[in-house]
Amino acid sequence: MCYRFMKRAKTNYISYILRLISLLILISPIFFIISTSVTILKFELIPIIIFVFLFLIVLLVGLNIYQEPNFLAIKGERLLLGYFPLIYSKSFDKVDVIGFSKSKKTYLKGVGLSSISFPIYILYLKSGRKIHFIDYNFKQMWEISKLLKSIGIKFLGEEDE
Repeated sequence: MCYRFMKRAKTNYISYILRLISLLILISPIFFIISTSVTILKFELIPIIIFVFLFLIVLLVGLNIYQEPNFLAIKGERLLLGYFPLIYSKSFDKVDVIGFSKSKKTYLKGVGLSSISFPIYILYLKSGRKIHFIDYNFKQMWEISKLLKSIGIKFLGEEDE
């Protein structure tokens, strides 16, 4: 796929690399626990509990990363979305899109810690699916709005979280 003749939003590769490193850091104790348990052939309850806990964290983090597009390009009237780690992509026509809105996504809300909010654009598809373009995945968030408007996708306004 040639990206030279497409309009695209700039991906934040620093965020991409940090996510990859954090995922590897989270995965490494899982392999340590497995290799240690297999080597000594002694399966105790504590390592198994730690393994399950770490596995669930990796699964949740991985699913969250995998569901957020970090690449957006437009070729003609077709939108191309790339997902972490940029080996999985989707594309669809402009006619499949209802419009987009601006909002914010808050993490750690209601868990007793101070919450963190990021601006997002939400793309609404006719199939009922929503696609979130989150600020930390792109260098310049305003490029997304500009790209979507350039092919005639309607801005539906701002909304609360």
